[in-house]
Order: sequence, then C-alpha cells, then structure tokens
Amino acid sequence: MSSNKGEARQYGVTGLLITVIGIGFALYHLYVTYTGSIEPLMFRSTHLGVAFVLAFLVLSERQKSRGQRMATYVMAIASAAVLFYIYVNYQRFVMHIPYLDQPKTMDILMGIVLIALILELSRRLIGWLLPAVALVFLLYSILGPYMPGALRHPGFSVSAIVDNLFMTVEGIFGLPIATSSTYIVLFVIFGSVLAATGAGEFFTDFACALAGRSRGGPAKVAVVSSALFGSINGSAAANVMATGTFTIPLMKRLGFSPTFAGAVEAAASSGGAFLPPIMGSAAFIMAEMLGIPYLAVAKASILPALLYYFGVYVAIDLEAARAGLKGMNKEDLPPWKGILLRSYYVLPLVLLIWMMLRGYSPSYAAFWAILSTIGISFVSPKRRISLAGLAKTLENGARSAIHIVAACAAAGIIVGTISLTGLGGKFSAFIISLSGGYVTLSLVFAAAIAIVLGMGMTISPTYILTAVIAAPVLVSLGVTPIAAHLFVLYFACLAPITPPVALAAYAAAGLAGSDFNRTGWTAARLGLVGFVIPFIFVFNNALMLSGNTVDVLLAIPTSLCGTAAVSVAASGWLGRSLRVWKRVMTLIGGLLLIQPGIVTDAIGIALLAIAIGHEVLNTLRGSLYRSSHQWRRDVGTL
Repeated sequence: MSSNKGEARQYGVTGLLITVIGIGFALYHLYVTYTGSIEPLMFRSTHLGVAFVLAFLVLSERQKSRGQRMATYVMAIASAAVLFYIYVNYQRFVMHIPYLDQPKTMDILMGIVLIALILELSRRLIGWLLPAVALVFLLYSILGPYMPGALRHPGFSVSAIVDNLFMTVEGIFGLPIATSSTYIVLFVIFGSVLAATGAGEFFTDFACALAGRSRGGPAKVAVVSSALFGSINGSAAANVMATGTFTIPLMKRLGFSPTFAGAVEAAASSGGAFLPPIMGSAAFIMAEMLGIPYLAVAKASILPALLYYFGVYVAIDLEAARAGLKGMNKEDLPPWKGILLRSYYVLPLVLLIWMMLRGYSPSYAAFWAILSTIGISFVSPKRRISLAGLAKTLENGARSAIHIVAACAAAGIIVGTISLTGLGGKFSAFIISLSGGYVTLSLVFAAAIAIVLGMGMTISPTYILTAVIAAPVLVSLGVTPIAAHLFVLYFACLAPITPPVALAAYAAAGLAGSDFNRTGWTAARLGLVGFVIPFIFVFNNALMLSGNTVDVLLAIPTSLCGTAAVSVAASGWLGRSLRVWKRVMTLIGGLLLIQPGIVTDAIGIALLAIAIGHEVLNTLRGSLYRSSHQWRRDVGTL
C-alpha cells in the first residue's frame, strides 16, 4: 500500500513539474518573440535544454518499470546539467574561436552527454532511423582515414567533433534548432490554442457545409477539413488522427470502401505541409536555408498545393460517380447560420496573413495571432478559455513541440558533420556522376532520397537531410534555388503516402480497418498529380507564380484542366470505364497542359480532344442505340 502511495506521489510531482516546465517553455518563447532581446546561442540552448528536460519527464510518465523511470529521470537531470553548464560558461562559449581554441575536458564531456541525449530522445520520440543516420555520420567523421575512395578524409578527433557540434552555432545549435526555437514552437502553440477554442470544430463544420451535399460528400469534406487542419499542424499522420476520426466513419457509412476512405484521408492530410498560409515546420526551415522571406516560399507553393488538392478532389468525385454515391442528407449538415456566427475563428488567420504581408516576421505574426485567438474565445461562453484552461493549452503546446525539437537537434548533428567533413560536396559529385549531369535523372534521385528517408522520419528532418544532400546538386545543374528546395519539400511531404512504407496511410488504415498496403497504393493513386507537379515547376517557374505575368495567368487555367485530366486517367472513369489507350492519352494530355507553354498546351488539348471526344461519341452512340431499341420495342407493342 505504501509503495502505491509513493508511486502516486512520484507521479504527482512529475506531473506538476511537467505542467510548470511546459507553461514556462511556452511563455519563454512568447516573451522572447515579443521583446527579441536575447543572444542566439542563449536562446537556442535554453530552447533545447528545457525541451529535453520536459521530454524526458513526459516519457517517464509512460514507463511502468521503476528502473526505467529512474533512468529517464537521470536523463532529464543530465539535460538540465548541460543547460546549466552552458549558462555558467556562456561568455567563454560566445568568445570561443572554433578549431583554434582547444575545448576543455569538461566541454568535451558535456558535448558527448548532449549528443547521447539527442540520439536517445530522438529514438524514443521519432523512431530509430533518424538517430541511426546521425550516428553513422558521427562515425564517418571519426573513421574518415579508413573510408574507401572518394569518401576518405583525414578524420577528426572527438575534441574537434564536439567543438563543431557543441560549441558553435554550426551543429546542434545551428539552423534546424534556430528555426525550431524562432518559428516552429510559436506555430505549434498557435495550433494548440486554436484547438482549445473550438476552431477545429468550426473548420470541420465549414467543410461539411461547403462540400457535404455534393456527390461523395464526406470524402470531399475530408479533403477540405484536412487541408485546413494540415495547413496549421503540418504533420500528415497527426492530421489523419485529428480529422480522420470524424471523416473516415462518415465516408464508410455513405458507401465508400474502408480502403478508399482511409486513402482519401491519407492523401488529403499529406498536402497540408505545403499548403499556405502556414504550411509546416519544414517550410520555415526552407526559408532560413535559402535566406528568403517565408512569404516567398508560401507564394511559390500556393498554386502547386491547390493543384494537388484539386486533383484529389476530382479523383474523389469520379470514384463517387463510379459507385453511384450521393452526398450527405441536408439534416445531417451543420446550418450555415451557425457557421457564419462562428466565423470569427477566421480572424486570427486573417491577422496572421495580414501581418506577414506587412513585413512582420512569421514568429511575431504568430504571437499576435495567439493573443487574438485567446481574445476571441471570450465571444462564446462555452469556449471561453479560463486561466486553468490557458495553462493546460500552453502545456499541450509545449508537449507537442518536443518531438520537433528532438528531430531538429538530431538533424543538427547530421548537418554539422556534413559541414565538418565536406561530405555534402562528395554527395553532390556522386549524384552528378550517377545521373550523367542530366537534370531529370538528378531530380529522380533527389525524389528517391526524400521518399526513402521519409519512410522513417517526419517531414522536417527528411527535408533537411535531402536538402543538404541533393538540393546543391540541382542548383549546380541550373535549377533555381527555391525550385530545388520546394521540389525536395514536396517529396518529403508525399513520402507518408508512398508505399511500401507510408506512415499516413498506415494511420488511416488503422482508423478505417482496411489493409495497409492497399490503402497506401490507393492514396498514392489519388495523389498522383502531386508526384508530377514538382518535376514540372522545376523546369517552368510559372507554376510557382514567378516570371512573366502572361505566362503565369495562362498557367493557372491550363494546369487546372491538366490536373483534372490526370485524375481522370488515374481513376479510369469518365461516365464509364475508359480503355487503356484513352487513359494513356488523357494522362499525357493532362501532363502537357500542366506544363506551361503554348506548344505543350496545344498538343495536350489535341490529345484530350481525341480521347474524350471519342468517349463522348461512343456515349452518344450508345444512348441513341438504346433510344432506338426502346422505340422499336414500343412500336412493336402497338
């Protein structure tokens, strides 16, 4: 009995620490965003150290064994010790000259401890692949003299590695953690506040009212709601779990198969990370890597993202037509009046976009969007955030952020070792050699790298690693930097629906009770246009709303028509099943229409006219035959 009381008391203390640290973590980032008065290394180290303490405490709550809990507590204490060590030696760290000032023994020890903590925490929170890759890169930096051929390098001592990763802002405290601390945490907190105020229900109701009555309504609701949610949280699997619990049962009830219902949710959820205005955490990292405003990234992404969702939407409509499905009953839909009365939930997003358009930083815009969301919660007595509710919301935001911090820290190790060893240049030379210098082949290799890494990593580390390895190759071959990085980002986002390992499809299949592999392949078919568009905007930047205004204006309608054609080809249905040759012609015609240009548009239109025109003639011929046959029968009965 006393043992149980002791454990309960232990959990109570841990829970209290989690609450206090979580709230403090959120408030600290809000304060720094508002004041902006802190040195980068201090801010980043505090961000990482406090997040790690919080993460290990959260993990300790999930462990049943006392020994495991104690080991996790030790890791939390070690995280705090590393942070304290940086604070005490802060001036020396700031004045430290890399590779000239020799690290002290305690510096090396603390650096090793932090690296070990990063590998362990990322393993527990994200999976084995990311820390395994980080460990391989660490070993490579040590074992350089023993590597074969072009991979050989002089090798670096443990002291030099720790110097690079721990005592500078080039490794662990480099760009990934800088982006995580400056931007990502604020948007995670924003998403948590939106959820607490009922904005999630508003977006779902809005999607139902907008698309629910149309053919295959619940599936289209999934597309709209997942786009809205995904644009805020930027995680495909999290998006599936947030919206799929509502949309998947609804789709199944209306007549969609479990496989198709799960595939729709997975495909719809995977596009959120490249849909403006918020996109996902990787988009902020991309802006930092390129040294351009976030709005430039959002502008370049908006048309490809809309084309992706339009393609999924058309594919769903065709599947619903094939199955003879109808929309939701009017009485099951939320009334527009109630939705309009709650339209104030849009105001924080409007404020966010307006502030970024006015030139404010995304983090500062997110700060005021958070405050405005809290303010508008007082409009509805049922959704009014109390002080206790606000505290819980901030804690939830901090809990959600720890996964991203761990991923960015591990990515920092990889980026730092690539910089230290010069491996990035060797990767570039290898890809160019393998592709023969052909841009298209290099793009295929870059896409393959992103998809393979995305099998075991979340979007942000997948993007960072692929961008470091492959984007410089594409740029050296003449691809514009923003197109190269956006290409990598898109395939990092599409990895969760790409078989054989499709994490978003796996989550959706669990909710739908469907076969994982079939759900994954169906999701990939629904999102087929998403695998094509990146190859096109690399060669013609009009799809990124860049270049000649006339070209951009022409690209919008033709690419929409092309996207619809690709969806028709993928589904194989246009009033009835299409023959293979018609599907092939429709696919080629659609791809040519998506590719901006007068010649490609003309050829694409001609191919579609042949394929679809032939189908229309066959349909009319069949209709006339049935009418005449019926007329003869009627005459015969007279």
